[in-house]
Amino acid sequence: MGKGSWDNLLSGTPEALYWVGFLYADGYINHNDWRLSVRLAPIDQGHLVRFAAFLGYPATRIKFYRGYPSLDLRHSRIPDVVARYDFRPSKTYNPPYLDLEYEEVVPLLAGLIDGDGHVERRTETQAVVTLGMHQAWGSTLRKLRSYLYRLLECEDLSKGEGLRYYKDRDTDMVRMSLADNYVLVLLKRAVKGLDLPALRRKWDRVPDKFSARSEFYILRECIRERLGRGESMTSVARSLGKNYSSFTQYVYNHNLKGS
Repeated sequence: MGKGSWDNLLSGTPEALYWVGFLYADGYINHNDWRLSVRLAPIDQGHLVRFAAFLGYPATRIKFYRGYPSLDLRHSRIPDVVARYDFRPSKTYNPPYLDLEYEEVVPLLAGLIDGDGHVERRTETQAVVTLGMHQAWGSTLRKLRSYLYRLLECEDLSKGEGLRYYKDRDTDMVRMSLADNYVLVLLKRAVKGLDLPALRRKWDRVPDKFSARSEFYILRECIRERLGRGESMTSVARSLGKNYSSFTQYVYNHNLKGS
């Protein structure tokens, strides 16, 4: 058995949840001999070093298997990790049951994205984050997506297209997509705010700036909230530097008065 300390992973902190999400995607736990194994692409060797350090192991514990950095660990606390985070045998086909608080979604999802996700940057304010897994994970990904939108207090406008089932050769898969600029910017800010050890090569592709559409959404919700509190349209229009006539027309066109 190894000498590392596994209390960090069992702590339930944001960083612990990040690594749990990462292990759901890229880790393997043998339930017969309680061995945890992680093998990554060479480009992510540094990430494996960070994970080992989080568990209290030196970088020298990382070995190479056919050119891939690998970490294989046995420890008496691994059964505790399995029980706490519901790591199941053949997790590819048996996702965990996630009993989450809303604020736990961001670190867990960030870990999953860094493990199995892909980020495609399209323009300065547009990107698509996709997470592809076996279709058995469909309800789990749907739950994570729903919790994320509730946490960020925004409406999911994907019209059901945020989750898509498909075949990859003979395997039934599900893909979750996040493409809303408003959601991606807030998600990235949350990841930074929690100081998670996220992979820069992925998160640098996620936009930092709100698009014009997102700014419109933010402005709309701000106006709705202020008018809902009873503030006059004159006061709101003046504070936003808007012409009163065009502002009132905007309010009525978007049904913001008294909503």
